[in-house]
Formats: sequence, structure tokens, C-alpha cells
Amino acid sequence: MHVERIWPDTRLRNYHYLVVCRETGDALAVDPWDANLVLATARRHGWTIRQILNTHHHHDHVDGNEAVRAATGARIADLELAVFGATHAEVGACLLGLWGLPRPILDIVRYHHRPGDAPEASRTVASAVHVAEALASRAPQWIDLASLEQAGCAGMVGTWCELAEATP
Repeated sequence: MHVERIWPDTRLRNYHYLVVCRETGDALAVDPWDANLVLATARRHGWTIRQILNTHHHHDHVDGNEAVRAATGARIADLELAVFGATHAEVGACLLGLWGLPRPILDIVRYHHRPGDAPEASRTVASAVHVAEALASRAPQWIDLASLEQAGCAGMVGTWCELAEATP
């Protein structure tokens, strides 16, 4: 087995990995959010990506999944769900519930990646947290506009982005 670490040279400080069978050239792509870089690395070495694995479900780990899958036919596995049976957002909400925090806060934590699925009373704040995470990471492309439309806050995104740009 060979592990190829791929540095996408961004502020996010995340690596991609290709775990490769030396005998067959079959590869597992780990957290391939920069699909073009991962695919180019595999092509350059003559490797075939058969599976995609995500360590968790943040955008900077999963954004390239569909492009890699479309280019290779690879199967996508989500390690966070496979190992724990829940996402980090769900586990965090459960822990905060055990600590006695109120339900609206639990909902915001649980749905910050999918604000459109949050209970109506929590959607606007869950949407704001979703957008804030993307903007704090300097990655506005992560903003899930469909979820924000469902939450009724898509019209606020432009203002939020302008405010973030004005903030050092």
C-alpha cells in the first residue's frame, strides 16, 4: 500500500490523500474537495480511483465528491457516519442537550450544514451559522443556496458576504 499526500495549497490547511494498492493501482480518495487536483494526481501516476472516503462532512472535505465520482464511477463512503452512526453536528447537538442547553441552540448546531432542514423557528439562525462558517473559511462557494432558499434567507447572503469582506 502507498499513501500519497496531496497539498492543495490553500488557507484551509487540509490535505487530500490517495491510498493506493501498489499491485493493482486501485485507489481510495480521502477528503477530495479539490477534485481536479486529486484526479490529476491519480492520472499522473496511472492510478484508478475506486472509492471516496470522507473523514467528516465539512465542505472542505466533501465538495469534490461528486466530481470525482462522476469522473471515475467511484463509490462514496462517509467515515463519520460509518464509524459513529451520526455526524459531528448531530453528536455536538446531543452533547449540548445533555449539558442542558435549550432546544433552539441544539437545532442550530445540528442543522448548521443543512439549515433548510432545521425547524422553522431555528432556520434563520442556522442559516447564518452556515454562511458564517463558509465565510470564516474564506470559501463562499460552500454556501448551500438551496438550503438557504428553503430556510427563507437566500436574499440575505449578499449582505452577509459584503459584511464579511469588510471585516479584516
